[in-house]
Amino acid sequence: MVDAGTLNIIEDLLLRTSRNRQLMLFSATIPDHIKELANKYVTKGKFIDMKALTGTIAPKQLLHRVVLVSEKEMKLVISDLLRLKCPQRCIIFVKTKFEGYKLSSELLSFGHQSLILNADIPQNERERCLFLFRKGHLPLLIVTDLAARGVDIPACDMVIQTPSAVSSIENYIHRAGRAGRSGRNGINYQLLYANCEPHAKFFNDISKIALVARESKPVLKDIITESLFRAEKEMEKVDESSYTPAIALAKKILKGSSSRGEVEIAQLLSLCAKLNLLLK
Repeated sequence: MVDAGTLNIIEDLLLRTSRNRQLMLFSATIPDHIKELANKYVTKGKFIDMKALTGTIAPKQLLHRVVLVSEKEMKLVISDLLRLKCPQRCIIFVKTKFEGYKLSSELLSFGHQSLILNADIPQNERERCLFLFRKGHLPLLIVTDLAARGVDIPACDMVIQTPSAVSSIENYIHRAGRAGRSGRNGINYQLLYANCEPHAKFFNDISKIALVARESKPVLKDIITESLFRAEKEMEKVDESSYTPAIALAKKILKGSSSRGEVEIAQLLSLCAKLNLLLK
């Protein structure tokens, strides 16, 4: 969070401490401004690079998938991935806060409500946002790299990295590692632009440190099949005494479903019946 304005605070704290001290600096990445800070305050320091000791290797419990998209269809592909995979908690990485706000608005038009985390968000709002995400009240979090540093979210099961967020292998691993923590399974989706030479090179680079598979964009048939399955599971949870015309209508719609809208209507009807929101 040094870039977020805390560098002066760190330096002020160091000036207030005794010169007879042991100082250690830990950072997930070591960009130039971190090196400058270390060189300024650490004397006779020893640099330990964990990457050099262990190698740059992605966690084995993570699945790595690459999906090729166009800029125009990226938002729809993200929406389709969310509908198809139905993650309990998903983090989407973007490059800038402006892209984050735009993506959040566009995903909302597809029916996905999201939380946004960037460096400009006040601390109290940041804490409220993370609380809602950790508890699963809003399972979709859109973040920038800077805002995500130092955030501990142990139960995230899916990460999506947008094409604009492509940078280094180290950043790729750092983001992907937000899913599948503490030995849990997780999946990371890296979206790349088709026919883009830098992105083709990046795909080759990440293939060297992880078992990466190309995955086709979700198709409507698969989304409907998955949605049907989940809707039927929801209806199975409804007590027979709570059966209403809503359930009968939901079953009828599901039987001949051929569009996303029909499946979503059936899911909504079954949920309403389950919560006894519709009268017999």
